[in-house]
Amino acid sequence: MFCRKCGNELFDEAIICPNCGCETGIAPVKQQESSALGICAIIFSILGGWLGLILSIVGLCSDNEKDKSLSKIGLGICLAWVFILFLIIATTA
Repeated sequence: MFCRKCGNELFDEAIICPNCGCETGIAPVKQQESSALGICAIIFSILGGWLGLILSIVGLCSDNEKDKSLSKIGLGICLAWVFILFLIIATTA
């Protein structure tokens, strides 16, 4: 792989060119992995578990905007589960 700006040869995993500092356009691995946090928050929230609530709260503290939006969805689903469980308990008592 070569730099778009200066033509310097780069490693395939390079995020910035060490010669000129230009970004290569490859997203850092941290950003790619962190979006999984929000997706996991939604999945575990749908299952109604505490892990979904915890992942949603952790995702809200993330710097990644995609994680924050997915975590808000997960948190909303968890709150809906709590409300549904409250209604079930209130009507059976």
